[in-house]
Amino acid sequence: GWKNFYELTHSLYVEAAEVACLSGDYNVVEQYTEIALNNSKTILDKIKLYEIRIIAYTVQNEKLKVLDTALFVLKLLKMKFPQNPRLADVLISLMKTKFMLIGKQPADLFELPEMTDLFLSAALRIMVRMGMATYMLNPNLFLLITLKAVRLYVRYGNLNSSPIGYAAYGMLLCCINDIDSGYEFGQLSLKLLDKFDAKEYRAQTLVLYNSFISSWKLSAKSTLNEFVNAYSIGQETGQLDYACTAACIHSIYAYYSGQNLIELERKMSQYNSFMHNMKNKETLTTQSIYHQAVLNLIGSSNNIYYLKGKVYDEDKMIPIHLETKDRNNLCDVYINKAILAYLFGEYEKALKNSAIAEKYLDGVSGTLSIPVFYFYNSLIMLSGFEHQSLFRKKQILNKVSSSQRKMKKWAKHAESNFLHKFYLVKAEQARVLGKTLKAINFYEKAIRLASDNGYIQEEALANELAAKFYLYLKNKRIAKVYMEQAIYCYILWGATSKVNYLKGLYSQILGFHNQDGTPIKNMVVNLENEIDKGSMVLDTATIIKATHAISGEIKLEELLKKLVYILLENAGAQKVCYLVKKEEKYIVQAEGSMDRNDIEVMKEIDIENTMSLPKKIIYYVGRSRNSVILENASVSEKCKSDPYIAAKKPKSIMCMPVINKGNLLGILYLENNLIQGVFNKERIEILKIISSQLAISMENAALYANLEKSEKELRRNHEKLEELVEERTAKLKEEIVERKKAEKLLEEMANHDNLTGLPNRKLFYSELKNSLQLAKENKFSLAILFIDLDGFKMINDTLGHSSGDIVLKIVSQRLLKTVREGDMVSRFGGDEFIIFMTNVHQNNTIRDVCKNIINEISKKIVLGENYGYVSVSIGVSIFPDHGDNIEELIKKADAAMYRAKNSGKNKVIFT
Repeated sequence: GWKNFYELTHSLYVEAAEVACLSGDYNVVEQYTEIALNNSKTILDKIKLYEIRIIAYTVQNEKLKVLDTALFVLKLLKMKFPQNPRLADVLISLMKTKFMLIGKQPADLFELPEMTDLFLSAALRIMVRMGMATYMLNPNLFLLITLKAVRLYVRYGNLNSSPIGYAAYGMLLCCINDIDSGYEFGQLSLKLLDKFDAKEYRAQTLVLYNSFISSWKLSAKSTLNEFVNAYSIGQETGQLDYACTAACIHSIYAYYSGQNLIELERKMSQYNSFMHNMKNKETLTTQSIYHQAVLNLIGSSNNIYYLKGKVYDEDKMIPIHLETKDRNNLCDVYINKAILAYLFGEYEKALKNSAIAEKYLDGVSGTLSIPVFYFYNSLIMLSGFEHQSLFRKKQILNKVSSSQRKMKKWAKHAESNFLHKFYLVKAEQARVLGKTLKAINFYEKAIRLASDNGYIQEEALANELAAKFYLYLKNKRIAKVYMEQAIYCYILWGATSKVNYLKGLYSQILGFHNQDGTPIKNMVVNLENEIDKGSMVLDTATIIKATHAISGEIKLEELLKKLVYILLENAGAQKVCYLVKKEEKYIVQAEGSMDRNDIEVMKEIDIENTMSLPKKIIYYVGRSRNSVILENASVSEKCKSDPYIAAKKPKSIMCMPVINKGNLLGILYLENNLIQGVFNKERIEILKIISSQLAISMENAALYANLEKSEKELRRNHEKLEELVEERTAKLKEEIVERKKAEKLLEEMANHDNLTGLPNRKLFYSELKNSLQLAKENKFSLAILFIDLDGFKMINDTLGHSSGDIVLKIVSQRLLKTVREGDMVSRFGGDEFIIFMTNVHQNNTIRDVCKNIINEISKKIVLGENYGYVSVSIGVSIFPDHGDNIEELIKKADAAMYRAKNSGKNKVIFT
């Protein structure tokens, strides 16, 4: 029993409770731990039992119980945290932590000794266990706990749970956009896992690192296997709660990364069963939100806009999330509702849901849900831009610009995850501002980057938005190409509901013919059978390639080169020309052929001065604005009188106008001398798509050329002005640099002693005031050491003030060597110094510091050819024992110092 075999009985109850927890028998956990707690003799014996309870509460999604139990246990261990910390508390704690880490790199922290204090080790285990629930319920408290843990590691050494603390600190740094430092601390956490062989914390650390750190630096797709790894490790090591967490976040990040939805749904179903068997309500609830969103997209739910189906019911669950203050799941719900509403054209619903999600963003801090929210929130606000008031439009543009600044910063560290999102929002910004050229360019960049990085769902969305943009421009041909590609990408993603939605919405407008949503290359399959001559057929890939190349070019010369090259490569032509009309004459602006490697542009050749083109056909197309297709021009009755056709006897000819807004911009001429019937009506319809984009790009190129000309004129005018300003600017810069140096020097002088460089009385009072406030809020002790030099006056009087100054400088350096990191040494005036020590647990700590000061100061001081000795008298006061304000504490420390002086000097006396 407990009296005769206490240790054995206690161990048996602990093991029995652990087994019950692993098997999901949580009532038994409660019974066994209650009995063992009532019979436990020491605090440390109780800690393990409370730890098991916290694990059980975590798995059951009882976050409030996790928090209450953990804070109670930490209080037993003399470690208190405010229940509702403010942001100011977090910032002060962050400053303290950063101050303690000055001069220390993650590599230095790796070499810290192992922690030996059993009470601190127990407290840190509890802080680790409460982490995830605290993160979801009270993010500020989570940050305070993380920062406290890091300071404890730095001061007292590492232990096997340190990887989690450092990973959480890395997460915090990533959240405040110090991503490089956050990544370094994440790497430190992984290295410490191996150093301590910390198997019981490996799954948790991997989840933290890959959820909150690596995706800000590496491709999000690269983290997916790491979650699967953590899922397996968690099962092997008994960390079943974190096996469930790994599975849950793997599902979310796979969804965000564009994994095929059909495959993802199967995986989610497997995870669902595992979480259900583990009775892990927390992760099961979160994953079910995303699982239901996936089911909606693949067509397995009747409620496209609502998260209401076989795995999740928002009507039932949202009230529960509100009651339990579950900010994490509330944010997840409303982000998914906003995305679904946006994808299916319910923009008002999307805006409403997005606004609610924003209120709960702190519940998903540090995760990929943050950039996903800002991405879709920007698109949602811009979707209804044209219907807003002028004031609201300004609000939207400002808010989107703010979100874009965030996205740009994230993209600097992980382009593959964020750059295509940044450019798609930029395209939509340009669209609503009427900047057509920029919009076209940004849509193309977004499509290309999304495709390159495997974000198939966002490649689909970018194509869809580009198609809508071209519809707005009344260019149905190009719109159709983009919409076909969007549907094809949505099919690859597995979003059946979205495919059906787009087909139903645009089938009549764009005239889709394919039932399976595949690209429009099927429109020209018969062409291959007709021609059967080995020439390439223009399919969707060619059209997309051509429109991408053309739309992305704003310099006329390069635009024409790309056009001719693409048509020679893909259109079955041996010769391609582009002509423009100038002063009633047709001028060849670009020409290329299979016989020559180069493409000639901007040579401005009048067709009246060349025998290389059929003039009659060119003039007819220019006049009638109708296309001409000749299967065999050499035998055409209408054209055989043309000198060029009579001499060269070409076979296939196609000549078509390039028209924009009713105006003739130019004429495209394609020719094949070897094969008859290369160009037909189907092909000319597809080439019209390319010519439509060409017309827009030609107009943009002309605008760009005019802009460039204006810029050159402005540049010439500015050069003269710059020369005049340059000299004055240089002088101003010198003055500014000197002024800043002076200001910095004045600031230093205002806060530091000129002789010793130590903080002066003003800075000391300021820092002491802040530290005293922290001590009051966190209920820890603070000590004041008032120091006066013994024997200083004799040296000053006999050897002179210069020697006295040397003594004061040396004493200052010796004092700095003896105090702890984080303590502050100040010169109070004359030969008086004052020190304050923070976070003092025992008087012995103060005595040790004072003893070191007495020993260090009493050493010989070399003064040129002479030498001397001084000693110190020290008076000590302690907050809160001897006072609760600065004046009272300093007064009592000063009085104690005089008692030390009067009782023999070279000693310390406490108030």
